[in-house]
Amino acid sequence: MAREKTAGEERMVGRVAAALRRLAGGKLDLCFVLGSGVSGPTLEDPKVVPVEDVPGLAVPSVPGHPGEVRFGRAKGLRVAVFSGRCHLYEGYTPAQIVRPVRAAARAGARVLCTTNAAGGISEWLRPWDFLVVGDHLDLGAGDPAVGEADGLFGPRFIPMAGAYDDGLANAAIEAGRRDRVSISRGVYAFVRGPAFETAAEVRMLRSFGADAVGMSTVPEVLAARRLGLLVFALSVISNRAGAPLDSHEKVVDHVRSRGPAVTRVLDAVVASYAEGEKE
Repeated sequence: MAREKTAGEERMVGRVAAALRRLAGGKLDLCFVLGSGVSGPTLEDPKVVPVEDVPGLAVPSVPGHPGEVRFGRAKGLRVAVFSGRCHLYEGYTPAQIVRPVRAAARAGARVLCTTNAAGGISEWLRPWDFLVVGDHLDLGAGDPAVGEADGLFGPRFIPMAGAYDDGLANAAIEAGRRDRVSISRGVYAFVRGPAFETAAEVRMLRSFGADAVGMSTVPEVLAARRLGLLVFALSVISNRAGAPLDSHEKVVDHVRSRGPAVTRVLDAVVASYAEGEKE
C-alpha cells in the first residue's frame, strides 16, 4: 500500500516537474518557498504564473500567500519562486505541502531557500528582527516520509544534523549586518497551528531551546534534505510569541514592512551560491 501510494505521488511530482521546466525555459538551479507576506529575491525578466496554472500544485488559502510561481534568472541561475505555501493547518497532506520542493528538485534544483514569519521566543528577538535558521524542532508531525515507501523520495532514515547550510547562512548574516539589520542564527520550532501559542506553550518551547516558533518550513526542509538539496531558511520575526492581540493580519503587515531588507539578504544567498558554483 505504501509503495502504491508513493508511486502515485511520484507520478504527480513528475507531472509538476515537467511543467516547471517548461515554464522556466529549462532546468532549474534554485527553488524558493516564501512564507506569509515575505518578499523574494531579485529576478531578471520575471514571469509570474498562478499556481492554478501548474497542474498538480495545491492552492494556498491563507492571506499573505499569493499563490504564484515566479520564474526568472538571478546571478545567471534559473530560479523558481513559490510565492505562498500550503500548510498542514489548512487540511493539506504533508505530500501536498512538499510537492513544490520535490518537483523543483526533479526539475534540477540543487538548493532550497525558504522563508517564514515567526513569533520570537528568545528575549533577544524582537519584531522585525531576522533569524537565520540553524536548527529546528519538529513539534507538528511534519515529516512527509510518514507512510511513504522508502527510497522513492530519498531514504526514509535521514540524518538531520547539519541540515542547514553554513555557507549560505553566513552569507545571509553578513548581508544583514551590512544592511544594519538585527540578524542572528537560532532554532526554529515548527508547530501545526493554526492557533497562536499560549503563554504556557511559549515557556515550554523556550525550555526546549527554541528561539522562534512558526507553522511551516520544516516539512519542506525534511523533503529537501532527503533529496540532497542544500537548505537555507530565514524567519522574519513578526511578533512576540504568546503576546496578546496577535493576529495573522498584523503578522503579514510586519513582515511586508521588511520586504526590501529580506530581498537584499536573499540576493546575497543567491550570490554566494552562484560564486561557489563558479569555483
